[in-house]
Amino acid sequence: MPQIPSSSTLPMLPSLTGLSYIAGEWVKPTGQPTFNAYNPATNELLPTQYYEADQTLVDLAAEKAQSAFSEYRLLSAKQRSNFLSAMARQLQQLGPGIIEQAINETALPETRLTSELQRTINQLKLFADLLTQGLDLYPIIDQASPNRQPLPKPDIRQTQIPIGPVAVFGASNFPLAFSVAGGDTASALAAGCPVIVKGHPLHPGTSEFVTYAIDLAIKETAMPAGIFSLLQGQQHSLSELLVKQPAIKAVGFTGSLLAGRHLYNLACERPEPIPFFGELAASNPVFILPDALKQQHENIADNLCKSFTLNAGQFCTKPGLVVVMEDENLSTFIETLKKLCAQQPAQTMLSASIYQHYIQQCDKRQSIPGVITLASGRPSQGNNQAQVQLLSTSAKHFLKHPHLENELFGPTTLLIICTDEDELFAITDQLSGQLTASIFQQQNTPLVEQLMLRIQQRVGRIIFNAFPTGVEVNHAMHHGGPYPATTNSHFTSVGSQAIQRFLQPCCYQNTPDELLPPALQNANPLKLWRLVDGKLTQAGW
Repeated sequence: MPQIPSSSTLPMLPSLTGLSYIAGEWVKPTGQPTFNAYNPATNELLPTQYYEADQTLVDLAAEKAQSAFSEYRLLSAKQRSNFLSAMARQLQQLGPGIIEQAINETALPETRLTSELQRTINQLKLFADLLTQGLDLYPIIDQASPNRQPLPKPDIRQTQIPIGPVAVFGASNFPLAFSVAGGDTASALAAGCPVIVKGHPLHPGTSEFVTYAIDLAIKETAMPAGIFSLLQGQQHSLSELLVKQPAIKAVGFTGSLLAGRHLYNLACERPEPIPFFGELAASNPVFILPDALKQQHENIADNLCKSFTLNAGQFCTKPGLVVVMEDENLSTFIETLKKLCAQQPAQTMLSASIYQHYIQQCDKRQSIPGVITLASGRPSQGNNQAQVQLLSTSAKHFLKHPHLENELFGPTTLLIICTDEDELFAITDQLSGQLTASIFQQQNTPLVEQLMLRIQQRVGRIIFNAFPTGVEVNHAMHHGGPYPATTNSHFTSVGSQAIQRFLQPCCYQNTPDELLPPALQNANPLKLWRLVDGKLTQAGW
């Protein structure tokens, strides 16, 4: 994997302005309140004041996006690919300054942010490559048969077209890969859709610097200026205004269940309802079966501890539930896990409010009858530092308190002990929608087969003998799941197939060849693989 270059070889980032960015211009709203980011490790306010965007800026960004859409959607795949590649290149060049700002605003470690920036760059390159191959279009042709009886068969052809301007909400825990230039933005721009980003208020400076990189890429490739805007703000009303803006045709959201469900409802209640692709909440259960526990209990315990405490447990794929069965090896596994957890240092969380919520929710969970604290990590040594908590309960208690399944954002997990297979299946059947489920096993037994059949209706990704943290970005990845994991389990927010959220099918019947999109023209000028009369071919005629 290429490394972010050293700062000595790079152009300087400009000073932060605290402004929103609309269609190539940095804009200051009139008479609006301001807010500051702060460093969660020190609790110190950072110096830049950011101006809260208002209705006027929302409407202006939407107007510019709608105007740019008429031009941007007609650009060739090669032009859009060049633009995404330019974005990746600008982020690579400006990387050290962006990472430095992100460290100050999130307290995430440099190694994590360096990796996340590289993932953001790789996502852009993935979509750029997807466009050059035409893998987003899925062209289908059923040719006419005028002599068919009793009725002639018409010529019918289908491909994908961009849906229109998209609103994207930055995520608190991924200031790069799920924010301004993250997967939602990259996939929407790849689809031919302008994007308006609502920057997350916990890292507004990072958002501004990333926007600066996008602005350079827009100018370098002569893209329509209105294809991208950034709105800064921390008030909930700004999010509501953006979702309700009539020009917005889809929303990409990563965040809390409470906020996401509210915005999802607004999207559905509009005079013209729009798709809302929200990633909301998941506990990502892990099932450790007895034969795996017997063979590798130390390795499983070590990697489980690393997974649920990684970056203070602030991952959407953190394993928050661990289901085990009573067995002669269980006590050894638990003792190993307890020792590992007790050694874990407290870690700074993303903000004081997120830290306080973690403390409150841990206290609430530990007060539930039947929930036991098996181990606590090292005490906090600084501001907003979360202590690791390893909790345990029986399957019977878990089934009586289904809210124990709810996601708890932070470095904690709940061990659920089953007495037999019936209890394990009862837990599985009670689970709501999840992003992932992991199964640790040594042999393919009827128990494994039954477990797979039960959980595959409740998750987007099934993982064997590994933990879910660390989501690969490729063509096959599905990062989604039934509600409340996401609001639409048919789509992914990670990987190349994320582009399908912002495309819609368009069918052409008996259309003159010269009026068809190039992907559907007889000669196949793009040399795409197409489904013609039910058979894949690159042939033209």
